[in-house]
Amino acid sequence: MSLLNYTTQQLQGGGKYSVKTKIGNWYEDMVMDETKFKDYIRLKESNNLMVAKKENKYANLLKKIPLEPFNGSLTTGHYIMLLNHKTNGFMVLDIDDKNNNYKAAFAVTTSPLMTFSCPRSMFKFEKYSSDKHFNCLPEEQPVEPVCFHEKIRIVCHPDVYETPLYLFSPLVSPFSYSRFSRNQEVLISSEENFFNCWTIEHLDPSKRLEVEGSPVPSNEPFLIRHDQTGKLLSSDLIDYYNDFGHEYEICANNYLPYGRYQKILPFDMKEDKVSEVQCNRVERVENIWSVVDNI
Repeated sequence: MSLLNYTTQQLQGGGKYSVKTKIGNWYEDMVMDETKFKDYIRLKESNNLMVAKKENKYANLLKKIPLEPFNGSLTTGHYIMLLNHKTNGFMVLDIDDKNNNYKAAFAVTTSPLMTFSCPRSMFKFEKYSSDKHFNCLPEEQPVEPVCFHEKIRIVCHPDVYETPLYLFSPLVSPFSYSRFSRNQEVLISSEENFFNCWTIEHLDPSKRLEVEGSPVPSNEPFLIRHDQTGKLLSSDLIDYYNDFGHEYEICANNYLPYGRYQKILPFDMKEDKVSEVQCNRVERVENIWSVVDNI
């Protein structure tokens, strides 16, 4: 509303006259207050108040759902919670924090305040397929073991959104990057392409080739690598405040220790051959995740 619609006394914060005063906008103020009150009653009766919308949102996203424990190894079609070892928080999503670069893409963070399983914090693994018509109903999906270096997708709980949402990470560009760290962005998106393809790797670099194709134990930590870019899913102590409180940013970045990490190839004079010595270069705790299926 233009400032010309107010009297000098109103603009200067002076005392108000009664509605019987014939100068100024005092009667209009009373009518406006009555109109606002009627609008409030109408919105309250139709359950369209902002407070009611927030309560409905929290009631849906934070309703407690029990988890089912694994039988030794990870399987598809089984809802779990992903715990980051650096932030000691579970991966969660916020459908109010929308990314406008995509049709349906939302922020994902880790929350140390999450102490129970709910749709906001529950995910499951699916086998990745390039066939766009691969999706089927949950009751029709076969339960299969999840293996190391196998292409998978990480899917959200169906109560969160009307369409399936997948863990998604696009290429870094001037228009796509994580909000605070400026690393590769990680979102929850309805996009069905190669950018929502991930693989699980063993923590020990010397055992990754050895365990390739074997089931992933459910009681051991692991790495989650983005198949398209080779970046690791990570979370650091970078504050990311939202409606749910104090949380931490998730991005795709390889956190590696500093120093020399190449393989040393010394020549063995006695055996007349090169003996290979593997230097350990284990990823830092920001990249380490665990599955929690009982909380």
